Amino acid sequence: MNEPGWHVPLDEDFHVHSTFSDGDSTLAENVRAARERGLRTLCLADHVHRDTTWLPEFTAAVARYRQQPGLRVLAGVEARILNTSGRLDIPPALDGIDLVLVADHQFPSDTGPVHPAHMRDVIGQGGMTAAEAIERLCEATGNALPTGCRCWPTCSACCPRLACTRTWCPIRCWTAWPGELRMRARWSR
Repeated sequence: MNEPGWHVPLDEDFHVHSTFSDGDSTLAENVRAARERGLRTLCLADHVHRDTTWLPEFTAAVARYRQQPGLRVLAGVEARILNTSGRLDIPPALDGIDLVLVADHQFPSDTGPVHPAHMRDVIGQGGMTAAEAIERLCEATGNALPTGCRCWPTCSACCPRLACTRTWCPIRCWTAWPGELRMRARWSR
Protein backbone atom coordinates (compact mmCIF):
# COMPACT_ATOMS: atom_id res chain seq x y z
CA MET A 1 0.00 0.00 0.00
CA ASN A 2 2.99 2.32 0.23
CA GLU A 3 3.65 2.09 -3.50
CA PRO A 4 3.16 5.37 -5.38
CA GLY A 5 -0.10 5.40 -7.29
CA TRP A 6 -1.53 2.38 -5.46
CA HIS A 7 -5.17 3.08 -4.69
CA VAL A 8 -7.98 0.98 -3.30
CA PRO A 9 -11.39 2.62 -3.53
CA LEU A 10 -13.29 2.13 -0.30
CA ASP A 11 -16.72 2.36 -1.86
CA GLU A 12 -17.77 -1.25 -1.36
CA ASP A 13 -18.62 -3.20 1.77
CA PHE A 14 -19.03 -6.94 1.45
CA HIS A 15 -19.50 -7.74 5.14
CA VAL A 16 -22.48 -6.03 6.81
CA HIS A 17 -24.58 -7.91 9.37
CA SER A 18 -28.19 -7.14 10.19
CA THR A 19 -30.76 -8.08 12.79
CA PHE A 20 -31.32 -11.31 10.86
CA SER A 21 -28.33 -12.65 12.83
CA ASP A 22 -26.22 -10.65 15.27
CA GLY A 23 -26.16 -7.16 13.75
CA ASP A 24 -27.56 -4.05 15.38
CA SER A 25 -29.12 -2.56 12.23
CA THR A 26 -31.98 -3.61 10.01
CA LEU A 27 -31.46 -4.20 6.30
CA ALA A 28 -33.16 -0.86 5.58
CA GLU A 29 -30.82 0.98 7.97
CA ASN A 30 -27.77 -0.67 6.38
CA VAL A 31 -28.90 0.27 2.87
CA ARG A 32 -29.64 3.86 3.95
CA ALA A 33 -26.19 4.15 5.60
CA ALA A 34 -24.52 2.76 2.45
CA ARG A 35 -26.28 5.34 0.29
CA GLU A 36 -25.40 8.17 2.68
CA ARG A 37 -21.74 7.15 2.53
CA GLY A 38 -21.67 6.87 -1.24
CA LEU A 39 -21.01 3.14 -1.48
CA ARG A 40 -21.50 1.55 -4.88
CA THR A 41 -21.71 -2.07 -3.62
CA LEU A 42 -23.18 -3.45 -0.41
CA CYS A 43 -23.37 -7.11 0.55
CA LEU A 44 -25.88 -7.73 3.32
CA ALA A 45 -24.37 -10.82 4.93
CA ASP A 46 -25.56 -12.56 8.08
CA HIS A 47 -24.18 -15.48 10.09
CA VAL A 48 -25.67 -18.87 9.29
CA HIS A 49 -25.36 -22.44 10.53
CA ARG A 50 -26.38 -25.79 9.09
CA ASP A 51 -29.78 -25.51 10.78
CA THR A 52 -30.56 -21.88 9.82
CA THR A 53 -34.16 -21.71 8.59
CA TRP A 54 -34.64 -18.00 7.84
CA LEU A 55 -32.70 -17.80 4.54
CA PRO A 56 -35.83 -17.59 2.33
CA GLU A 57 -37.11 -14.63 4.38
CA PHE A 58 -33.65 -13.01 4.31
CA THR A 59 -33.22 -13.31 0.53
CA ALA A 60 -36.77 -12.02 -0.04
CA ALA A 61 -36.06 -9.03 2.21
CA VAL A 62 -32.75 -8.30 0.43
CA ALA A 63 -34.48 -8.58 -2.96
CA ARG A 64 -36.53 -5.47 -2.12
CA TYR A 65 -33.29 -3.43 -2.15
CA ARG A 66 -31.64 -4.87 -5.26
CA GLN A 67 -32.96 -2.21 -7.67
CA GLN A 68 -31.29 0.73 -5.90
CA PRO A 69 -30.01 3.26 -8.45
CA GLY A 70 -26.25 3.61 -8.04
CA LEU A 71 -26.01 0.92 -5.36
CA ARG A 72 -25.49 -2.77 -6.12
CA VAL A 73 -27.03 -4.78 -3.25
CA LEU A 74 -26.02 -8.41 -2.77
CA ALA A 75 -27.30 -11.12 -0.45
CA GLY A 76 -24.61 -12.97 1.47
CA VAL A 77 -24.09 -15.35 4.33
CA GLU A 78 -21.12 -15.84 6.64
CA ALA A 79 -20.30 -19.44 7.52
CA ARG A 80 -17.56 -20.68 9.79
CA ILE A 81 -14.98 -23.24 8.77
CA LEU A 82 -15.50 -26.38 10.83
CA ASN A 83 -12.26 -28.27 10.16
CA THR A 84 -9.05 -28.35 8.12
CA SER A 85 -10.82 -30.13 5.26
CA GLY A 86 -12.75 -26.89 4.76
CA ARG A 87 -16.22 -28.14 5.69
CA LEU A 88 -18.51 -25.16 6.27
CA ASP A 89 -21.31 -24.74 8.81
CA ILE A 90 -23.82 -23.75 6.16
CA PRO A 91 -27.40 -24.64 5.18
CA PRO A 92 -27.71 -27.09 2.29
CA ALA A 93 -29.72 -24.69 0.09
CA LEU A 94 -28.38 -21.24 -0.77
CA ASP A 95 -31.05 -20.08 -3.21
CA GLY A 96 -30.85 -16.32 -3.73
CA ILE A 97 -27.41 -15.99 -2.07
CA ASP A 98 -24.78 -14.14 -4.11
CA LEU A 99 -21.77 -14.52 -1.82
CA VAL A 100 -20.58 -16.82 0.96
CA LEU A 101 -18.14 -15.27 3.43
CA VAL A 102 -15.87 -17.97 4.83
CA ALA A 103 -15.00 -17.20 8.47
CA ASP A 104 -12.42 -18.51 10.91
CA HIS A 105 -13.97 -17.40 14.19
CA GLN A 106 -12.62 -20.56 15.80
CA PHE A 107 -9.55 -22.56 14.90
CA PRO A 108 -10.49 -25.25 12.34
CA SER A 109 -8.72 -28.39 13.57
CA ASP A 110 -8.81 -31.87 12.06
CA THR A 111 -11.58 -32.88 14.47
CA GLY A 112 -13.63 -29.66 14.49
CA PRO A 113 -13.61 -26.07 15.71
CA VAL A 114 -11.33 -25.23 18.65
CA HIS A 115 -11.55 -22.05 20.72
CA PRO A 116 -8.65 -19.66 19.93
CA ALA A 117 -7.72 -19.45 23.65
CA HIS A 118 -7.10 -23.21 23.66
CA MET A 119 -4.94 -22.95 20.54
CA ARG A 120 -3.02 -20.05 22.10
CA ASP A 121 -2.26 -22.38 25.04
CA VAL A 122 -1.19 -25.15 22.64
CA ILE A 123 1.19 -22.73 20.91
CA GLY A 124 2.45 -21.40 24.25
CA GLN A 125 3.19 -24.94 25.45
CA GLY A 126 5.07 -25.80 22.27
CA GLY A 127 2.45 -28.18 20.85
CA MET A 128 2.37 -26.21 17.61
CA THR A 129 4.24 -23.18 16.33
CA ALA A 130 2.44 -20.00 15.41
CA ALA A 131 3.57 -20.49 11.82
CA GLU A 132 2.00 -23.98 11.81
CA ALA A 133 -1.25 -22.54 13.18
CA ILE A 134 -1.34 -19.90 10.44
CA GLU A 135 -0.56 -22.55 7.83
CA ARG A 136 -3.49 -24.66 9.10
CA LEU A 137 -5.81 -21.64 8.95
CA CYS A 138 -4.72 -20.94 5.39
CA GLU A 139 -5.09 -24.62 4.45
CA ALA A 140 -8.61 -24.82 5.90
CA THR A 141 -9.60 -21.57 4.18
CA GLY A 142 -8.21 -22.77 0.87
CA ASN A 143 -10.03 -26.08 1.21
CA ALA A 144 -13.28 -24.20 1.83
CA LEU A 145 -12.91 -22.36 -1.48
CA PRO A 146 -13.61 -24.83 -4.30
CA THR A 147 -12.98 -23.68 -7.85
CA GLY A 148 -15.82 -21.58 -9.18
CA CYS A 149 -17.51 -21.00 -5.82
CA ARG A 150 -19.08 -17.74 -4.70
CA CYS A 151 -16.99 -17.70 -1.53
CA TRP A 152 -14.92 -14.87 -0.11
CA PRO A 153 -12.49 -15.55 2.74
CA THR A 154 -12.51 -13.37 5.84
CA CYS A 155 -9.42 -14.94 7.37
CA SER A 156 -8.43 -12.63 10.20
CA ALA A 157 -10.86 -13.29 13.01
CA CYS A 158 -9.01 -16.16 14.67
CA CYS A 159 -5.40 -15.02 14.15
CA PRO A 160 -5.40 -12.06 16.57
CA ARG A 161 -6.93 -14.27 19.26
CA LEU A 162 -4.07 -16.71 18.71
CA ALA A 163 -1.74 -13.74 19.30
CA CYS A 164 -0.73 -13.78 15.62
CA THR A 165 -0.18 -10.44 13.92
CA ARG A 166 0.48 -9.28 10.38
CA THR A 167 3.89 -7.88 11.28
CA TRP A 168 5.49 -11.23 12.11
CA CYS A 169 3.27 -13.62 10.14
CA PRO A 170 5.59 -15.84 8.05
CA ILE A 171 2.73 -16.95 5.80
CA ARG A 172 1.44 -14.52 3.17
CA CYS A 173 -2.23 -15.51 3.54
CA TRP A 174 -2.88 -12.18 5.29
CA THR A 175 -2.29 -10.39 2.01
CA ALA A 176 -3.46 -13.09 -0.38
CA TRP A 177 -7.01 -11.82 -0.62
CA PRO A 178 -7.34 -8.67 -2.77
CA GLY A 179 -10.78 -7.82 -1.37
CA GLU A 180 -9.69 -7.68 2.25
CA LEU A 181 -9.47 -3.88 2.32
CA ARG A 182 -12.96 -3.59 0.89
CA MET A 183 -14.30 -6.07 3.42
CA ARG A 184 -12.66 -4.16 6.25
CA ALA A 185 -13.90 -0.76 5.04
CA ARG A 186 -16.63 -0.54 7.67
CA TRP A 187 -18.44 2.69 8.30
CA SER A 188 -18.65 4.27 11.73
CA ARG A 189 -21.99 4.84 13.37
